[in-house]
Amino acid sequence: MEESHELFDCISCHGMESDVDIPATSQSLGSDSYTCDALHSLTFIPLYSYGILGPVIFSIFREIHNANFFQHQHEHKLGAAMLVSNLQFNSSKVAHLIPEVEVDLHMNIAALLSTLTRKQRDDLSTIFHQVVNITIARQGVDVGQTQSWHTKIPTSVHLIRTFYIRGKHAVLPNVPRPEVKMINNHAYVSLIDCVADVLGHGLPLDIIKTDTATHTVAQLSECKVAKEIYSRAVNNSFPQKPLCLYIAEWSDAFEPSSCTKNNRGSCWIKSITVCPPSSELHKLTYTYPVAIGRDADDHTCTEEIFASELNEFQNRMQVPFYYGTIKCL
Repeated sequence: MEESHELFDCISCHGMESDVDIPATSQSLGSDSYTCDALHSLTFIPLYSYGILGPVIFSIFREIHNANFFQHQHEHKLGAAMLVSNLQFNSSKVAHLIPEVEVDLHMNIAALLSTLTRKQRDDLSTIFHQVVNITIARQGVDVGQTQSWHTKIPTSVHLIRTFYIRGKHAVLPNVPRPEVKMINNHAYVSLIDCVADVLGHGLPLDIIKTDTATHTVAQLSECKVAKEIYSRAVNNSFPQKPLCLYIAEWSDAFEPSSCTKNNRGSCWIKSITVCPPSSELHKLTYTYPVAIGRDADDHTCTEEIFASELNEFQNRMQVPFYYGTIKCL
């Protein structure tokens, strides 16, 4: 599998004709030696994160369930509890009454179900049913006498689907995630939605914080080029101190595992990785697939949209991004 030589995107010229020799800018993540072209290919994304101009709002999230999750998480640290409250009691008002251990249980069940086949989900519901019956029999507890806000364990295939897979308040459809759209036979996820998601979850990021030179470079944000990017950002006279982020872009073709040798249909995928700390470089937490389609199709449309969204960051100075780490915009 061949990886793209392009490591970073340029806001001003990505997807357009440019004098920048992109392959020449490719460097290893551990290096602090860059060509002058690499300086052009690295860019900053100014996000207001060190102060609040007015009340906290969540309009950056285009899907209402995303906004609801992060609002509950921001105000009461009850994002996951809100999901469980909705699926169990059809209301988010009792989220604070559900025991934390039960919230963790349902979120873990949802995570497990997302990896199982339908047959395995059916088997799991049978196991739950048996465990609940055995536990009740041993303790001699009348199910009708349990406390009001104790949650139900899914003991049937129907409850498995309703609680976690396809119900109105099911956990998996309501977990916050960027929206997927179809564009010219490609599934596409907005770059802006990806940045909003990684910031909303408050993940630790390798943020470019200063333009002061360091003798030892331990991560990308400490290299010489990163310092120059930070200097350019602060010299743009933003009303507040900008949050400087970088992304690594990657694209390639692959063969689906379900295809036979006689009926191969190559796929193409494009992904981004947003500011992973050095200890998280090989984890998928910071990586988002932004486009996927057939390898033989023309990818120009999705590349142009991606380039347009990169440019849009320069023009979104009044649109706040919620940053979960510091609980502000």
